[in-house]
Amino acid sequence: MDGNRHSLERFFVLHAGKGSNIKFEVGHKDVTYYYILYRGSISTKASKTILKSYHINNPFHLQYAGKPISPVVLYRHAESMYEEWNRRPAMERFQAKIQFYQFVYTLVQQLQLQGVAPKEIDLVEQIIQYIHKHYYEPISLESMAEVWNYSIQYLSRQFKRRTGRSPIEYVIQTRMAKAKELLIQTDATVQEIAVSVGYSDVFYFTRLFKKQVGTTPVQYKNR
Repeated sequence: MDGNRHSLERFFVLHAGKGSNIKFEVGHKDVTYYYILYRGSISTKASKTILKSYHINNPFHLQYAGKPISPVVLYRHAESMYEEWNRRPAMERFQAKIQFYQFVYTLVQQLQLQGVAPKEIDLVEQIIQYIHKHYYEPISLESMAEVWNYSIQYLSRQFKRRTGRSPIEYVIQTRMAKAKELLIQTDATVQEIAVSVGYSDVFYFTRLFKKQVGTTPVQYKNR
C-alpha cells in the first residue's frame, strides 16, 4: 500500500485513502477479500475549527492495517453488505449502507482497543506519483483537488511548500521531460509527441516547449 508492505493474515484489514496505490502479491494459497469503496465527506455547515482540522488531517485519507480483535463480527457486516448491495431494489442498497456504518463503528472501536495508530499519507508524494502516471491525460487543479478531496488552495499550498513549484508547473515540466525523451529516442513526429504528452494542439505544445526548454522541439532534436 503506497510502497509499504503488509503480510496478510486471516481476517486482515487495510484502509487506504483516495488516490492510494494498492498491489496484491499472492503466493501458493488462495486469498479471498472484500474491496469496499466509499466516499467520505463533512458538512460545509460544520464549524470553522472542525473544517480546518478536517482539511489538515482528513480521516478518510488516513492509512492503517492490522488484524481486528473480533474479526467474525466484521466479517458478518462485510458479508451482509455484499449481499444487500447486489440486490436490485433501492431499499436493499440503503440497508447495505447501514451495514457499512455498523462495520466502520465496530472497526474503529476495535482499533481504539488495540491502540492502532493511523498513518498520515504523504499528500505531495501521492500527487507526484499521480502526475507521473497520468501526465498524458487532462490534469487540472480542480481534478486533483477532487481526487484527494482537498480544497485547491490547500493542495497547491502544500505542494509548493515542498517542491517550490505549483502542481500545474510540475505537470508541464513532467510532460516536457517525457517529450524530450521521445524526441531523442524515437522518430515520432512533433504532432505525435504532443498528443502523447497531453497536448492536442501542436502549436501550443511547441510554444510551451520553447518557453520551457529554450528551443523548438525540432531544434532540440537536431541539436
